[in-house]
Amino acid sequence: MRTLSRGLTLLAVTLLVAACENPTEPMADGADDLLASAMAPGGQPASVTGSGMLTFAYGPRTFRINAIQTDGMAAKGTMTLATARNKPRDSWKGDVTCMVVTGNTAVVAGTTDRAPERFDGGIFGEGGTWAMVAVDNGEGSGDDPDMMSLVRFYNEAVPEDICDGSRTPPSPVWVPEGGNLQVRAGSGG
Repeated sequence: MRTLSRGLTLLAVTLLVAACENPTEPMADGADDLLASAMAPGGQPASVTGSGMLTFAYGPRTFRINAIQTDGMAAKGTMTLATARNKPRDSWKGDVTCMVVTGNTAVVAGTTDRAPERFDGGIFGEGGTWAMVAVDNGEGSGDDPDMMSLVRFYNEAVPEDICDGSRTPPSPVWVPEGGNLQVRAGSGG
C-alpha cells in the first residue's frame, strides 16, 4: 500500500507540473480535473508519460508526453515537440483528447494548441490533429528499449479517428535517446 501511495503522489506531482506551462504560474484550465481523475478511488486510469530525443540528419527532435485516460478512450494531458532544424527552434504543444492502451502500447492523439506561426492554416498549425504511439518495454538492463512513433500530423481527421482505429496510427519504429516512456494500463474501478 505504501508503494501505491508513493506512486500516486509521484503521478499527482508529475501531472501538476505537466498541467502548467510554467510551474510558477497558476495551473492550466482543467488541471484540477486531471488530478482528481488520477486520484479517483476504485481503480487506476491508464496513463502514458515520458520524454526523450530522436536524432535525424537535420538535427534532434525532443518530445514530452503526459496523458491520463479519463473515461473510455477520452484522455487529458499535453504533448510537446521541438526541433532544432530552424533557428529559433520550432516547437509544438498539443492537448491530448484521446488515448487507447493495450498492454504496453499506447496510442495517444489530440489537437495542436500551439505551433510555429509559419504553419498557420496547415496540418502542422494550431487546431490540427496529431497522434503518436508509445511502447514501454520495461526498465531492466535485459529489456528491449522503449519504442515510439514520430508525432504524426493528420489532414482532415479528428483525434478520435486515430484512437478508435478509423485512421491508421503512426508506426512505433524509433528508439528514443536519453529518455524513457512509461505506459500503464488502467486497473478498472
